[in-house]
Amino acid sequence: MARGRRGNELGISLFAFQDIIMSVTGILILIVLLLVLELVNQKSTSQLQQTFETLKMELDTEMESLSTQLERIEQDLSHDSEAIDRAIRNPESVLNDQLSSERTRLNSLDAQIHTLEQVGEQLTEQQEGQSEARKILDEREREVALLRQQQAAIERQMNQLASGNSAKYLVPRGINPAQAWLCDVHGQGLHLTPMNSPEPTIEISVDDWVSESEATFSGFRQRLAEITPRVRYVLFIIRPAGREFNEPLLTKGDQLDIEFGVEYVAEEHVILR
Repeated sequence: MARGRRGNELGISLFAFQDIIMSVTGILILIVLLLVLELVNQKSTSQLQQTFETLKMELDTEMESLSTQLERIEQDLSHDSEAIDRAIRNPESVLNDQLSSERTRLNSLDAQIHTLEQVGEQLTEQQEGQSEARKILDEREREVALLRQQQAAIERQMNQLASGNSAKYLVPRGINPAQAWLCDVHGQGLHLTPMNSPEPTIEISVDDWVSESEATFSGFRQRLAEITPRVRYVLFIIRPAGREFNEPLLTKGDQLDIEFGVEYVAEEHVILR
């Protein structure tokens, strides 16, 4: 009888309490995961920003160093006239030393440009899609392109000096230097300057030498008469592209009422000052 009564007793169920505990635990776990994800994202963004700042500082430092190097090269080139004069008198000693020095500076400039391009590539990878970084990168790319153009111009001049395709022209004896001029005859027209100075300059443009050579000669004679003090001597440096000017010069040169000389040079000839 006692055993039967125990079988009919009602027990207490704990399933509802366990469901509540499991639900609360699941919610807490979800909240913790969301917080961890937020922290990870913040850390990633902070690292990216720090990387960008570091690359920007390196880029600015490289640009400052590059600008200083370029200014030094320009200053050195501005004082090359004296070295070129010595090179003309003694080409084997002075000119070779000058060429070696210039090539060393060019190599240094090329190395800095290469470093700048590498930093720019890293900046592009890290900050792609950010407008501010794009503006900075575009500006640096323009500066690099300008530096490369200047480097190419210096290299062309160095190659021309090394090949001997250059000359410095002197005022003839008995002629006042202030009254002696150079006239560079090229494909675009005439470029007239004093022999001892690149300034002032007189430009006479030509579109077609075949049909405009006579008119160009007349215009040159008129401009020549306007120069003060009066011009007594002109040396014509005639390049292949301006050879059509040769005929009116030889047939009507006496109408200029001056002394003049003619020098036929290659198209890439360099006139040293």
